[in-house]
Amino acid sequence: MVLLVVVASVLMAQETVKAGYIKGSFIQPHLFAQWDDARWQQEFDMLRSAGMDFLIFMHTVHTGKDGKTHAVYPSALPGVESRGNDLLEMCLRNAKQAGFKVFVGLNFDERWWERYFAPEWLMECMNLGNQVAEELIQRYKHRYPETMAGWYWVWEVEPSLCKEPAVKQALVGMMNINLDYLHRETPDMPFLFSPFMNCENGTADNCAEVWKYVLENAHFQDGDIFVPQDCIGSGFLNLDVVEEWYAKMAKIIPATPKIRYWANVEMFDQRFWTVATPARLKQQMELLRPYVSGFISFAYSHYYSPLLKTPLPHAAYRHYVVTGELPDAPKPQPVRGLKVQNADSGDRMLVWNAAKKEAEVMGYHIYKDGRLLADIQYDCEGNCRREYRISEAGLYEVASYNVLAEESFRKQIKVD
Repeated sequence: MVLLVVVASVLMAQETVKAGYIKGSFIQPHLFAQWDDARWQQEFDMLRSAGMDFLIFMHTVHTGKDGKTHAVYPSALPGVESRGNDLLEMCLRNAKQAGFKVFVGLNFDERWWERYFAPEWLMECMNLGNQVAEELIQRYKHRYPETMAGWYWVWEVEPSLCKEPAVKQALVGMMNINLDYLHRETPDMPFLFSPFMNCENGTADNCAEVWKYVLENAHFQDGDIFVPQDCIGSGFLNLDVVEEWYAKMAKIIPATPKIRYWANVEMFDQRFWTVATPARLKQQMELLRPYVSGFISFAYSHYYSPLLKTPLPHAAYRHYVVTGELPDAPKPQPVRGLKVQNADSGDRMLVWNAAKKEAEVMGYHIYKDGRLLADIQYDCEGNCRREYRISEAGLYEVASYNVLAEESFRKQIKVD
């Protein structure tokens, strides 16, 4: 009897810990375009082991810079071309089998990033979103009533562009086109949106002021989800300022409707498009945990999946979810045999041999005159490129590092 009580207490403690960790992740169609059912089930097993229970399907209709519009499901909408397999069907079918929920993304147009904000174009995009939603409801909702659990509004808003009253009003107007339709047709499916911030273009106060206006004037309902990107991976914010931005936004969340305020933690380093160490991810989450009631990620399947990347971050994150702490990791050993050699192409290359205890190494940092130049990481099969092309004279250094972001002693070589 005592043993059962102890086991139950441990399990309850683990579930309490998991409640404050990442519960869902984005996933982009290009990643899973060729997956079969078995591969999907592998992915859901992996995500479940990290404490997750829902996915955010990035978009279902996409318009490229060339103006061509494609759907990832069989669409009958004019001007929308359907390609290949029904990717949404496959996702929903396997999510249902795995017991996962899916937030379904609507449409997106790449001209958004060019700040092409003509009012008639924005209204056209929002109306297309409603047409997409109508098709998705008719095609999937009755077959996956619980699995198809929410909507993702794909348009990523930077509040620094919305300071003027007329722009804020336009933003609310465009959101309401989708909010009104989606809440009327699917009142059981919350609306999730994930804007981003940039400290070079505005302040935490500016950001909070914009979202206060939007949250008070757009037609949200109880359970809708406001989940700003923490922008640590992109570099638009940093670990020194991100807490202030989330704290300011926490103060403007309205009591009615009861909007959920979450954080979208970025799991990458955009400087090199590499995987963020679990040590950095832990910092991100612990800075924001006092202000938000949930976490999602961009994006576990793309950056932390041991089916694609080195398994070390996934294993360390799982340990963090269960215990609240990252696992112990020995300080990495330095690289061996660092030298410069000429490649067949005529380029000069830094080359080195792996550090001892290579299995404990997440990757290698390359420096020139003290400045970080590159981050080279292991893949899921334990392979790692141990070379780097150089074109300038200087003092070069190479260090191995582990999941705790601890570096080995930096091996140096002077290049004339």
